Amino acid sequence: MNSCPVRLREHVPSDIERFCELQMSSQVARYVSWLPRTRAQCEHALADEIAQQRSAERIRFFYAVECQHVKGMIGSVGYTIRDSVSADCGWFLLPDFWGKGYAAHAIRALLVLAFGSGRMTSMTASCAIENRASLRVAEKCGFRLIATT
Repeated sequence: MNSCPVRLREHVPSDIERFCELQMSSQVARYVSWLPRTRAQCEHALADEIAQQRSAERIRFFYAVECQHVKGMIGSVGYTIRDSVSADCGWFLLPDFWGKGYAAHAIRALLVLAFGSGRMTSMTASCAIENRASLRVAEKCGFRLIATT
């Protein structure tokens, strides 16, 4: 893994350029059925993420991934609560940061946040079966394959 540690933080309005770059990327969209998004869709999605932070009924906890030697976010990771004790997580990194260990580091940090409250007891993740790198990230972080569709 690269020696640059990652840090998770809440999304902020100034993330907009990198957030859009990530969600408009054709490389990322190869593995995600609901991508790419338009600029307007990205702006709306970021505004929604920020609004979730203030919601008393917050169900989505997505965070910007930063690396100390890189300006701006390098990706986004998070989870969506499914019920009172379980959630589904996902991760996206800008292609320049693929294959360097950042995703596994970010997911491990996310799991600490999610399970740190003591409320969460299970977490699932899903990815395109052809996305071998994401499958490896999931395995490195303790997930096991339970189904393919």
